Amino acid sequence: MTITVRYAAVDGYRTARKFKAIEAARAFAVEMVGKNPETYGNSYAVADDGVGTVRVEGCTLAALFAHKAQHVVKAEEGRFSLMHGDKTFVFAGPAFELNTEDGPVAACNFFCGLTVAGIDFAHPHPFASRYAAEAFAAKVTARGTIAHDLWVKVEPYDRERELELDWMDEQEDRRAWGAC
Repeated sequence: MTITVRYAAVDGYRTARKFKAIEAARAFAVEMVGKNPETYGNSYAVADDGVGTVRVEGCTLAALFAHKAQHVVKAEEGRFSLMHGDKTFVFAGPAFELNTEDGPVAACNFFCGLTVAGIDFAHPHPFASRYAAEAFAAKVTARGTIAHDLWVKVEPYDRERELELDWMDEQEDRRAWGAC
């Protein structure tokens, strides 16, 4: 079985290569258009930046761009085992005002997050300093497992929806005051 991968760029550059193994064809295609092409057509994949396309013969596009399975091992005792690519990170929460003897001061809590097989989780416990959160993150990474009932799945933040709702509120206020 021979797999032919053809690359075409918007500047006119074209190349085609033949491969006997899908792994080699996958490596070439990823090198040309990236790991996650933005769009799949019927017979082509477009790079994220829109500069080039890849067409393939001898296998499907889905097989060509298939990712290695990142497996989350659910061990006994309700724990996830962290794999080599999983990463722990620290992020700051929203700022709040803290009253001190010197007057009000802006402060924020820090949280520990984790990406397991492409899914983001956050530990609900806030830390007062980045140092404490980083120390906890290091412990989690060293331990190599997390209890899935103690971590919260993080849903993506929809900034576009928030802006849309703000705009609708502003328009309602303008109508109420007779500005529109």
